[in-house]
Amino acid sequence: MHYKKFGNYFEYLDALYKYLKTFFQKSNPMIDMNTILDTIDDEFEENWLQGKLIGWEDYIKQLRNVANVKNNNEGMIVIIRKII
Repeated sequence: MHYKKFGNYFEYLDALYKYLKTFFQKSNPMIDMNTILDTIDDEFEENWLQGKLIGWEDYIKQLRNVANVKNNNEGMIVIIRKII
């Protein structure tokens, strides 16, 4: 897979994320955004390790084939983070 062609899209997503994060922080100044994001990350990783992310089964299989990672979900998380 060639990720260079997705560069503009990833830049767009990053800008959108930063905008929405800033908007949320300004409109909810009493809420700790870092705690919310940490909770979301923890929930995602737990669901990923347990294979509970609906719709991602085929993608997980592809990652295992590409990375030769068999039954090592920790390794797949590292690979995905490097892609993103």
